[in-house]
Amino acid sequence: MNKEFGIALKALIKNKEGKYLILHKSDKDDINPNQIDIPGGRMEFGEDFITALRREAKEELNIEIEIGNCSRVWSLIKDNLHLIGITFNAQYIGGEIKLSFEHDSYSWVNKEEIINGDYPLWIKEEFKTSSIADTFLF
Repeated sequence: MNKEFGIALKALIKNKEGKYLILHKSDKDDINPNQIDIPGGRMEFGEDFITALRREAKEELNIEIEIGNCSRVWSLIKDNLHLIGITFNAQYIGGEIKLSFEHDSYSWVNKEEIINGDYPLWIKEEFKTSSIADTFLF
């Protein structure tokens, strides 16, 4: 049984209206299909955090983002996969959103709607943790 280890990066992407980008995973995604998600993915060997997260935003969404401060460090173990994750605050810079096969829809949502709405606990924690940090950014 092969065990896999990696580093995943996520971004809480805020637009000029102060709303955040929320994604819905397609049924073709290998980790948690048909679930709510935020943009990001795994680092490739030799990449730094900023390059990797910008690449993921371009590959998954066709957008440009400015990376801000780290808002959360987390861990995920599923089957034979162990990921260490780092979430960053980010600002949407531009580009027309075009989803990759990994996601089938998106929306821009107010932080309060996410924290108080019908969203999974992990995503609420992402936004609660970022509440203090993002007041100093953008």
